[in-house]
Amino acid sequence: MKTIVFFLSSYSTINTGVGGHYRSLKEIASILQSDFDVRIFTFGNVPSPILQQLDCYRHVETGPLVSPGTWRTLRNLRKELSFEPDREVLYVTVGDLICYVPILLCLGLGSGPVAHLKPGGPVFPRSYMFNGLPLMVFHRQDYRLFEAHDSKRPLALAPGRVSPPPYDREYLNHAVPRLIGAQEGQLRLLTICRIAEEKATSLSVMYGALENLEGSPVSTHIGVLQSRSVLHRLEQHRLAFSHEILVDDDVVDTAARAIHACDLFIGLGRSAMEAMALGKIAFVPVRDREGAPRLVAVTRQNWRIFQHHNFTDRTPMDELEATGEPLFIEDVVGDFDHHQHLGQEGQDIFREHLSIETSASAWRQFYDDATGFRVSRLRDLFRVCYFVAMALKRQLKPIKR
Repeated sequence: MKTIVFFLSSYSTINTGVGGHYRSLKEIASILQSDFDVRIFTFGNVPSPILQQLDCYRHVETGPLVSPGTWRTLRNLRKELSFEPDREVLYVTVGDLICYVPILLCLGLGSGPVAHLKPGGPVFPRSYMFNGLPLMVFHRQDYRLFEAHDSKRPLALAPGRVSPPPYDREYLNHAVPRLIGAQEGQLRLLTICRIAEEKATSLSVMYGALENLEGSPVSTHIGVLQSRSVLHRLEQHRLAFSHEILVDDDVVDTAARAIHACDLFIGLGRSAMEAMALGKIAFVPVRDREGAPRLVAVTRQNWRIFQHHNFTDRTPMDELEATGEPLFIEDVVGDFDHHQHLGQEGQDIFREHLSIETSASAWRQFYDDATGFRVSRLRDLFRVCYFVAMALKRQLKPIKR
């Protein structure tokens, strides 16, 4: 049977195993298991609670990346990652060089077909470092960038990485009773976003736009707490309506279930797509031409622009305006009945273009292309040297006089 092995990091100081790409990988693995023998490994100091729900997942405890102990542990994985000679295996690293180089150390240079999955975050500052390496990406902005650097290696786009969150009444009653118990006619707003430094800019745009929102909706923000300073800054925003921030573990765990309880959703990346999957009107934070924070609805006219930028605040307002007049959250709150059809419109877009099923064929084709491609050992050696040099530089920086 064809085998695909995913390999990614999970450190408490980086992402704690709960970022969006862990949830995406969980969905991808589930859809691929009908065609492949799927294995998932994480290395680091914390297992991923998202991936622990899968039988094919295993966490390998390691220390700092650039240390003999970590490399020795990874090298000891080699036997477990070795398969019979006639089995076709593709090793796929997920993230950036922090994940790709360790798998090379584990397997050995040139030991088998290796590819890389670039998650939905910002563009890599040194994208050329991945030249000559088969790549799978989630959004078109990355696709065009990597294609411009190297169009000869296998390169695929698979935006579908989301399934509709399941309905769980017990969870809803426990986690979001204020949304469930909202008064008749009172709009329910929900935000799901990690409270972390890397999300601080996006959250600032979200909350800045909400400060200008009038009316009497009830609002909830659910997010894994990774930075108390960011949480403190969010709490300083003064909103004209009832708002709460929930960070308890039993609430943030698989928080996408809470989307069932809202009317309007505010979020980024795959969370916005999960809201669309459930027929909720999704809003993405964007700054307008003057730099003012706005929340723009995803519509039939502009969804491709948002998808190009992975449904994030990196989306330029002028590109959205080129598709038609943007619809802001204050417009929808002011006349919800008139705009209610946008929920069904978003669900149709999801089913046609963004569901996990729409990307299954892209993954199958990518597997065939990547297993037939051999990465240059010289390029891999260069990537290893660069990674080690950068990691040592980061470790030595704090003691620099």
